[in-house]
Amino acid sequence: MSETNTETKTPFVREKIRQVVVEHEIVKLNELLKLQQTLLSDGRIEGMGERNAQSEILQESILHRANELLVLVQDSDIVKH
Repeated sequence: MSETNTETKTPFVREKIRQVVVEHEIVKLNELLKLQQTLLSDGRIEGMGERNAQSEILQESILHRANELLVLVQDSDIVKH
């Protein structure tokens, strides 16, 4: 493959991959939020005021996913259009 061909396809392919990753992160974040809501509703974990190991781990997972998603979206062409 010529370098010119690679250069023209690379940004497009990179953006498509980024879009798939963003969609995946949204799905995973949504699953974590649903899990948190279920556990809160069932009384299996405490709310934000009361910290315990389970709620702490879940909250860290949610924040990590949200941060990853934010970085991906900020780096993508989605916000540049």
